[in-house]
Amino acid sequence: MNIRMQGLNTESQRSAATATGQFEFLAGSSPEALRIIFHGFWDQDTVKRYQMALQGRSAAAGGASPVRRVLLDLQDCTVQSKCVVDSQADIIQAYAGQIDEYGMLLPESSLLRVQMKRLMLPTKIAYFDSEQEALAWLNKEPQL
Repeated sequence: MNIRMQGLNTESQRSAATATGQFEFLAGSSPEALRIIFHGFWDQDTVKRYQMALQGRSAAAGGASPVRRVLLDLQDCTVQSKCVVDSQADIIQAYAGQIDEYGMLLPESSLLRVQMKRLMLPTKIAYFDSEQEALAWLNKEPQL
């Protein structure tokens, strides 16, 4: 877990990390930046838990997404079923109007790269191959 905590600058940001086993929410350097780390193979129950966690974060922020810049970290993720990818696409679309910028830290798997790029087609997104690049993007100063 320590390697995943790089880029979190304060103890409060580190303690804001939420782990559920197959996904984690890690605060960026500003309250409007969020890194979501995805792990392993998902089933529909995992998708439901993820969706409930997102809804909980939204409810805690008064009904809106509490973040504007989101980094989707797929380094530890595996190729997903069509049903899971379709569900993830629905979730992305549901939040797309509330998120100003998406970034994606791509996995090594060529098939998963293709799968995730297809998932994000209708969304403006920056793709990254290195964690250092992705974290620099996530933690950059917001443009006014």
